[in-house]
Amino acid sequence: MNDVSRRDFITGVAKSCLGVTTILGASDLLHAQLPSKIPTARHVIFLYMGGGMTHVDTLDPKPENKDVMGETTAINTSADGIQLGHWLPKTAEQMHRATLLRGLNTNQGAHAQANYLLHTSYQRRGTIVHPTMGAWVSRFTEKLNNTLPSNVKINGGSDVLGAGYFEKKHGPLPLGNPNAGIQNVTKAGYVEQNMLTNDWTLLANSIRSS
Repeated sequence: MNDVSRRDFITGVAKSCLGVTTILGASDLLHAQLPSKIPTARHVIFLYMGGGMTHVDTLDPKPENKDVMGETTAINTSADGIQLGHWLPKTAEQMHRATLLRGLNTNQGAHAQANYLLHTSYQRRGTIVHPTMGAWVSRFTEKLNNTLPSNVKINGGSDVLGAGYFEKKHGPLPLGNPNAGIQNVTKAGYVEQNMLTNDWTLLANSIRSS
């Protein structure tokens, strides 16, 4: 098969793991990567750690190049032939359950543009704001819980990439400080609980009757 672009790869992942119909038109990839078993995963945690540990200290050690490795040493894992940095001993124990992709190809040299490409699979184009993967999944799959948001973004500053040109309901719930929880969702001190319960009941009835 020909080289696969990152956009095509994400499409294949969405199709294979989440049961999503064609998102971005990568028909060749979709036909070539049919899942061998019915997927059971229902949630994804995407860790984007800007300024975090380098790849040679974590998932892609270079024991043959000591100048690059620095103080990190490579350790064996539960997957044959795969080594990690010694900072991740627990991860090493679970590597037989993981898929490790050691490759990166980009035409973006600046951090802001590369960050946008990584989260959306598109280059910045004027005033267009593209959806992120969480928004695509929300748009093309059934919501697992009617109360909870489809996706959540923890930290990340004020530049929240999310729904893009989709409806805002497909965007992530931003949590600037996870220790503080969701702000402005508790009742005011002067509101008694029975008053709040009555308001909720009235709101629920009005929604059902509309």
